[in-house]
Amino acid sequence: MFSSLCDSVSERVRKYSVGKASSLSISVRDGNLNWFTRQAKLDRPSVLADDFLLKAMELFRLHFRWESSIRSLGVSVFDFISEEQISINTKPDEYDKKLK
Repeated sequence: MFSSLCDSVSERVRKYSVGKASSLSISVRDGNLNWFTRQAKLDRPSVLADDFLLKAMELFRLHFRWESSIRSLGVSVFDFISEEQISINTKPDEYDKKLK
């Protein structure tokens, strides 16, 4: 489910050209209607679903306790920066290939 959500978020970020996201947030609601949100900085600013998915799953694994079934999930990104603000030292490695 997180994969599908991250694909959707990535598609909208690219569609509206808001820049690269630096942070990600997940929200989780369980079968008892208890919920929590967690957020974290991404390893590097990105628009890629793969980068969003890695951080979303990391947050989920750290904080969900499996005491109840999952009722709903959410993913959002924020702290956008423009291309001009990205450091020269940012390593492009596979990023450009994945973006295409």
